Amino acid sequence: MIKGLTELLKYFRDERHFTSEKRTKALVAISEALQKTKQYIILRNEHNKPRDLQKEHELSDLWSQASIFAREFSPEFAKRLQVKGNFWLNPDEWDFDKIYDSGIHIDRIDMEVNDLLNTHP
Repeated sequence: MIKGLTELLKYFRDERHFTSEKRTKALVAISEALQKTKQYIILRNEHNKPRDLQKEHELSDLWSQASIFAREFSPEFAKRLQVKGNFWLNPDEWDFDKIYDSGIHIDRIDMEVNDLLNTHP
């Protein structure tokens, strides 16, 4: 399993180190960033909508905020979420390999979030 996800799952399972409220806030922030990003990607790729720089900046903000909530649970995962926020500031500078190697591919984050949502503390 991925190191960051493992850290996050371990932290979520350890009741001594987190509150349900903190876990919920982190998951809500991450899920919101993920869903808004997936919606935008669908509009762009499947519906041939043009780039929307304002929307991309909003996505950057959402990922950056999500990273703040995740930092307490997993510094590695939080760092990748911050990188995802930086990606949306200028996605043209990123190719598939760089996205994949950075651990910020949307499918990877989606899988990790689904794993988190399906675990119980």
